[in-house]
Amino acid sequence: MRSLRELRQKSCCLGSDESAEPRSREPLIVPRKTLILFLICALLGWSTARADEETRQVQEELRKRHLFFRDIDGRPSPEYAMALKRYQQRQGFAQTGVADDVTLYSLGIGEAAPPAEGARGVFQCGTGIGRLTGMGAG
Repeated sequence: MRSLRELRQKSCCLGSDESAEPRSREPLIVPRKTLILFLICALLGWSTARADEETRQVQEELRKRHLFFRDIDGRPSPEYAMALKRYQQRQGFAQTGVADDVTLYSLGIGEAAPPAEGARGVFQCGTGIGRLTGMGAG
């Protein structure tokens, strides 16, 4: 068995007819299909992780309201859907069992949902300040 030192000396001292070609320093070229597949997998993994975080936050908020009693694991389950339906019923929302924008906002997790189609006015609750639109008021 040869030592590392002997191998290094031999590779340095090879004649021109015995030398191996030097390694290329060209950039690594990745096939386009491989790159696209990698990006799709990365995006799917990111959206799944985000969805799990959102579900975990909803589970925590439902538990604070004594509606969800299972482990907080960020995974949807029948118990999770039932807890959402109970919350939606108490709030007067459509009972879908899905954490939609309105439900998330109500729980303090999501951003404000855009106004419903055909909304006629903009009011700030509890301030007495409001503005009607489309009714001749200005």
